[in-house]
Amino acid sequence: KETAAGLDQWTPADLKLLSPKAYQAIAEMLNEIEGGKAWPKQMNVARAAVLPKEELTSMEPLEYRVLLMLPGIYRMWAKTRLQHLAPWVKEWQLEGMYAGVEGRGAADAVYQTALRIELSHLKNESFAAAAAGIYKCFNQIQRPLPYEIMEKAGMPKGILSAYKSFQEELKVRNTIAGGLGSEYKRDTSIP
Repeated sequence: KETAAGLDQWTPADLKLLSPKAYQAIAEMLNEIEGGKAWPKQMNVARAAVLPKEELTSMEPLEYRVLLMLPGIYRMWAKTRLQHLAPWVKEWQLEGMYAGVEGRGAADAVYQTALRIELSHLKNESFAAAAAGIYKCFNQIQRPLPYEIMEKAGMPKGILSAYKSFQEELKVRNTIAGGLGSEYKRDTSIP
């Protein structure tokens, strides 16, 4: 699946072209990072693209979604580690979880709920449900809380350390109309 490049200009397709020796060097660097070394500062910068939530453009700033384009190697590391963590995730995965777990998403939640409603109608039973959405949820997350939850849930220390280090040192640059803004740090949020 083709995705856009971050400020490093590496796309997943570019990374597929690297030699085994280059992959070995990247793996050694990532092992050092998981061992406690800092991410290279060149890899700790994200490009923030501003996209409208609806098809019609608005002049209201809150009607836009900010999408962070992270460095290609970080995305490759995160995707690989998430696959490695699948058995750990299954240890605490609940039946009603439709996000953050492999093979389930919002569409699954919608279809499952629709089926339950239809079954209730067929059985002439009452049905009640509730849903909550937190406005700008990911932008408001206070990162120390998920770090503590991940640690208490048993996330491997090296992976948690690398994840935490990346998030805490990440600098963001907004891109609007082809321009590139100055670096800034986000005290809250996760991409």
